[in-house]
Amino acid sequence: MSIVSSDEYQIDTNKNIYRRYYSILGFKYGEWKNCPKFEYVTIIKSKVRQRINNESATVQLHRERFLVNIFFDQNKHITFSMEENLKDALQTAEILCENLKIKILNTPKD
Repeated sequence: MSIVSSDEYQIDTNKNIYRRYYSILGFKYGEWKNCPKFEYVTIIKSKVRQRINNESATVQLHRERFLVNIFFDQNKHITFSMEENLKDALQTAEILCENLKIKILNTPKD
């Protein structure tokens, strides 16, 4: 039997709150907090390791991902999403910037 969980962020701009939540079997768990004053969004190209376990073997994959980070309080950040390609990361960043009324500070060229 396999159980899948995920770790994500959710922002409610109407109530000015956000949460990091865990989703297990479709149920979301996480405490809502007041939003800090978000300052800007960045997209960072990163290599991510993923371990896949099987009954007979374990494999480690190294994949390139694009992290969409929201910065606040000068140097603190949350990684809002991890996208497989730059196009999806840009789309996510643009939606965040539009809704949070902030700008994208930098983006990778590739």
